[in-house]
Parts: sequence; C-alpha cells; structure tokens
Amino acid sequence: MAELLRAVGRINTVGQAVTTTSESSVAPGLPVHVQQPRVAGQMVSLHWGQLTLGTGTTGITPRVRRNVVSSAALVGEANAEDALVAAGQTRPVFMLMVEAVAESDRIRHELSVQQAAATADGSWLQGGHLGLAIG
Repeated sequence: MAELLRAVGRINTVGQAVTTTSESSVAPGLPVHVQQPRVAGQMVSLHWGQLTLGTGTTGITPRVRRNVVSSAALVGEANAEDALVAAGQTRPVFMLMVEAVAESDRIRHELSVQQAAATADGSWLQGGHLGLAIG
C-alpha cells in the first residue's frame, strides 16, 4: 500500500501581473524531497488560483514545469483552454498531475499561465500549491 511520505503547501494572496502573451510563473511550489531509504514513488501536485484576463484574451494555456519555469521540463501536457469569461473578469485555474519520481529526487512543480491574443496584462489574484510525495 502507498504511504504519504511528505506534504508541502504554499498559498499566495499577493497579486501579480500576467504579462500579455508571455508565459508567467504564478504559483511556485515548495521543493519536495523524497527521502531515502524509500524507493521510487509518485509526486502528486495540485495548483489552483484565480486569473483576471487581460484585454483581448481569447484563451489561456496553463502549464506545470519542473523546478524553473523558463527552462524547465514540462510536466504532463500544456493544452490551450477557452477564456470562459470576458476580459477583465476572473476565472479559476486548476491543475492536478502525478509524476513518477526516483528515490532521493528533489522536485518542485511550478504553475505558469499564458494568455492568448492579449493586448494588456492580466492579473493572478491568488493561488496555491499542494505537493504530496507518495511511496
């Protein structure tokens, strides 16, 4: 039976700009260290938050990357989603993924969002991250 090895979380209530159509890191996670002598396991990561869309935004692409946003490996897929609300309105963003990890790996998942066709910045209002190491 799988055992919860470690749980970390972070909640951010300080807003930040989501620059027009650039990929912007909005919910960095805390590192989760899968400690020895455990064997390989799973990293479960849940990210959530609220995004106010910038002018002209037709959709968003949420992504989860391992460790550093701009140069890190994509975890799972990055699929474009419809805007769901008009520009200037707020929509929820949720990402849940599971990734296989090796013994003694130190993993940090980070959520980023990218607006499509935006001519003005959006705003990430608040969000959070919950990371679970399961072995």
